[in-house]
Amino acid sequence: VNPVPSLNPSTSPTINYGNIQRMALTEFYTATNGDAWLNSDMWLNASASICDWYGVVCTNENSEIITALQLSFNNLNGTIPTAIALLKELTNLELYENAITGVLPTELGMMQSLQNLYVYTNSLSGAIPSELGQL
Repeated sequence: VNPVPSLNPSTSPTINYGNIQRMALTEFYTATNGDAWLNSDMWLNASASICDWYGVVCTNENSEIITALQLSFNNLNGTIPTAIALLKELTNLELYENAITGVLPTELGMMQSLQNLYVYTNSLSGAIPSELGQL
């Protein structure tokens, strides 16, 4: 029986907050049919800063800390993935005037920095998660 290999920090992939944000945005793009968005400039461009992706607002270019997603009037359709809650510093989520379906993820209630959630004029269903009342 072979022993379980140990993780060597020098060969293990680095998981940092920037990588987590990029993964969350990639999942958001896929879940909301990003290929059909009206504007998806720079999205999924591996060599671009996520702060250069259309609708992504960061504290500043150097930090790559996302504080807002401004993707209203952009033909988003599909559901909001739970991975959106990984954007821990997000203060504004602006997704109004799209064709988003499904329910609001309860995980939005884990976003302690979230101050503004604009999702009106979509095709959302279900109740507003009680977890949002804890923000």
